[in-house]
Amino acid sequence: WSISTGLSHQHGHALLSRNADIIISDDALEDYPGLSRSLIIREPFILALPNSYQRKVDNLKRLQQELDFIRYSEHSLIGQTVERYLRRIELEPPQRLQLDNSFAIVSSVSSGLGWTLTTPLCLFQSGIKLHQVQCLPLPGRALHRTITLIARRDELGDLPKKIANDSIEI
Repeated sequence: WSISTGLSHQHGHALLSRNADIIISDDALEDYPGLSRSLIIREPFILALPNSYQRKVDNLKRLQQELDFIRYSEHSLIGQTVERYLRRIELEPPQRLQLDNSFAIVSSVSSGLGWTLTTPLCLFQSGIKLHQVQCLPLPGRALHRTITLIARRDELGDLPKKIANDSIEI
């Protein structure tokens, strides 16, 4: 077994170029035929705020005027998803801080540098404890992402399904 972490597009490329046999990703590679896909989890995006922020959050436009928005890298699928969401709700936070991993983003929030949109799994991955940041549902329109196990169809027998089932159970 060899397990790699990193950006979703790198995993997708590895699967498509036969450098990986199975990936678990937030990019289901839906534009590519000949792949089997098993949904692992659907999770909501949440609002992560510094504990020092004490106002009620019912409007992201007001929040962006009071605190800096901490972005995921534009090269990441999660960053692209968040940016599309912000455009849909007509919110354009200034480009001040863009980071490439969940630890850097959530620790910046916990240090009081600003706020972000993230997911429970990203928060968990960051290693930052829940008491170190405020986690709130997004006000208004919800946003979700899915994590999917993807493999080439009709290869590896029932191994992809077994891994998917184990991942769901975990």
